[in-house]
Amino acid sequence: MPTNRPQILSFLFGFVLAATAGAGCGDVTALSIDSGSGGNSGDAGPGDVSPDTSGGGSGGNGSGGAGGDNGSGGVGGSGVGGNGTGGVGGSGGNGAGGAGGSGPVPARHRPTAVACAMDRPAGVCTLPATGMGACTADSECATGQNGRCLLQGRVAACSCSYDTCFADTDCAAGGVCSCRGSLGLTGNTANVCLKSNCRVDADCGGRYCSPTLDFGCGAFIGVVGYYCHTAKDTCLDDTDCASQGGGDCRYNPTTAAWTCVKSTCAG
Repeated sequence: MPTNRPQILSFLFGFVLAATAGAGCGDVTALSIDSGSGGNSGDAGPGDVSPDTSGGGSGGNGSGGAGGDNGSGGVGGSGVGGNGTGGVGGSGGNGAGGAGGSGPVPARHRPTAVACAMDRPAGVCTLPATGMGACTADSECATGQNGRCLLQGRVAACSCSYDTCFADTDCAAGGVCSCRGSLGLTGNTANVCLKSNCRVDADCGGRYCSPTLDFGCGAFIGVVGYYCHTAKDTCLDDTDCASQGGGDCRYNPTTAAWTCVKSTCAG
């Protein structure tokens, strides 16, 4: 057998040449000693990309490797955005004005109650003690609140003065506590309760609560109380009396109305 191998190879080589020469240019047939099987199918690529796969080594009529499966893209999450509802703004409340009257406003009226100060300056008296109840020093005035020895009235002697209230609630029957220094009064006067039919404007049913001088003696006695203005009034302020013969506007307890009065007292 070894002696015949060159002859066999020579025979085969000649056979191949003869076959090649007999084939047309467009009819080239690839021949192989052994038909090679195609390469393994390519593995599918990850995600969306399929790798290009080719067969293994070229064998006779070997089939190319199958392409990888197309990767399907991930499904995008459809997030539903919630529409935010704006907060409802608070409605501003209308500020309620203080209770008061309607129509023209008197120059002097009492929209709100006022508490009086608790302290009181020391009294000063340089006159000798003469007459009943006379005093010469504050230390002698110890039977009431904030007792002070003062010259009072039109008598040439000093007497004790006491605060009788510090708020309207200290006064009986709806009276008003008139504080020292109010109503244009000066000096170390006492806090006193005044007879009244109102304490503040709101007590007057849409009208005003004003201070009045004594109806008969006027400024000689001073302010004696607070009263509501009425529909029967012939004046609202002292300025209304210029066209009515003069005087000042006071409350008449007999007619329960405000009117211009010129009377006064002396003594």
